[in-house]
Amino acid sequence: MLTELGEKLGFRVVTESSQLVEMEMPVEGNRQVVGILHGGASAALIEEAGSRLALALGDDGTVPVGTELSVSHVGSARGGRVRARAELLHRGKKNCVVSVIVNDGGVTTAVGRLTCVYVAK
Repeated sequence: MLTELGEKLGFRVVTESSQLVEMEMPVEGNRQVVGILHGGASAALIEEAGSRLALALGDDGTVPVGTELSVSHVGSARGGRVRARAELLHRGKKNCVVSVIVNDGGVTTAVGRLTCVYVAK
C-alpha cells in the first residue's frame, strides 16, 4: 500500500525487505517547468522508500516518523522512470538513518538521507 502522495506521483514498489527497499517513479507527470524531474518529486520518492525500510525494521509496537530529510540533486532525468534504492545506515533503539540513492538508468540523479524516530503506535 502506497501513501496518498505516492499514488498521485505514480510510485511503484520493486523490492521490499528489512534490508532493502527499491521503488520507481515515472518522470512524466512529475517534471518541473524546464522539463526535468522535479526535485520535490525526488524528495518524496526518497522519503517514501526510506520510510518503508524504516517501517520494516520496527516490530516492537512502534512506527517510524520522519524527523529529517536531506536531499542533494546531482543530476537530472527527462523521461522514463527513476529508481530509488533505500538501505539502512544506522538502527538505534529509538531511531534509524536510511540512505537513498535515486538513479536514471544507472546515472545518479539524487542522493538522500532520512532520519526517523520510532514512536508508539
